[in-house]
Amino acid sequence: MLTGQSGEVSLVFDPACYCSESIMRAYKGNQLSWTTRKRNMNLAQLANWLKDETLISKARDVYIDSTGIGMGIYDRFQAFGLSDVNIMEV
Repeated sequence: MLTGQSGEVSLVFDPACYCSESIMRAYKGNQLSWTTRKRNMNLAQLANWLKDETLISKARDVYIDSTGIGMGIYDRFQAFGLSDVNIMEV
C-alpha cells in the first residue's frame, strides 16, 4: 500500500542485474502513472537510474525491493543523501 497523498509521486523499484529486467513504477496517490523497464545494467547504473527518476518525478516515497541486488541499490541510494525522500525496503 502506498502512503503518498493524492498528488504525491511514489516510486516502486524492482532491480535486477545484467540479463534480467529491472522494473520501475510511478504512482500518483494510489494510481499507476507509468512503468519503465530496463535491461543489462550494473549496480551503479541502477542506483543512478533510480536517483535520476526520483529527482525528475519529484518522488516523495521510494520503495526498493531489497532482496539480492536490491540491498546494494538501497545502500547506494541512501548514500545520495536525498533528505526529503522517504526510502523504504520492501
